[in-house]
Amino acid sequence: MVESCLKSALKFKNSILSSGLMRIDANPLNQIKASVRAVNFSRVRPTPLDEPYIASVSQDCMRMIGLDPNEKSDQMARLLSGADLFDQSEPLAQNYCGYQFGMFSG
Repeated sequence: MVESCLKSALKFKNSILSSGLMRIDANPLNQIKASVRAVNFSRVRPTPLDEPYIASVSQDCMRMIGLDPNEKSDQMARLLSGADLFDQSEPLAQNYCGYQFGMFSG
C-alpha cells in the first residue's frame, strides 16, 4: 500500500461532484457500460497495472500540482498510474458521443 504522505500530497476539490451542475451516474459499480444515458460522468476505478513505473514526467507540471518532480518511487508510480488513488480523489469517466472510425458512437 502507498505511504500516506504521498497519498495526501494533492488536495482535491471535486468541484464537478459537489456543484450539482453535471449529472453523475448513480451506479457506483466499476463496470464497462455500452451505453450510459442522461449523465455526463460515471464513477470508475482505474484498472491497475501489474508493475507501473515512471518512464518520464513533466517537471513543470509536477511542480505546478505540488509534487516533487524527482520522486520516482514505486509508490509515486502507483499513484500516477491510477493503481492507487490520492486521498480525496474520485475518478470519473466522461460520457463520450460522436463519430469514430466512420461510425456514430454513443
